[in-house]
Amino acid sequence: MNNYNNRVSYSPQNRNYIPTSSGVYIITDTWGNVKYVGQANDLRRRYEEHLSYQEPNIELRNFLRNNYAFFQYEVIYYQGDRNSEELRIYRMYRPPFNHMQPPAA
Repeated sequence: MNNYNNRVSYSPQNRNYIPTSSGVYIITDTWGNVKYVGQANDLRRRYEEHLSYQEPNIELRNFLRNNYAFFQYEVIYYQGDRNSEELRIYRMYRPPFNHMQPPAA
């Protein structure tokens, strides 16, 4: 089970603390409440995409712009493992900014 100990406060200047590796990530509020779970082939790029004006998830975009949030991640290289982990985290927390359940592994 992953612990998501890699934690970075969500701001543009912290982008270089995020690896360009693939993995699963969660976005939490100050109190550790999981607001969103996702996966990416490039965690750093996805970190930046969530901060951009092109982020299609309006609730998530507004949350990141108006609240103190954290990006917590685990590097996971194998796609099947990422799918399983993302679904596990989704089922555990039912994050409010995920509009759909991730596909089954």
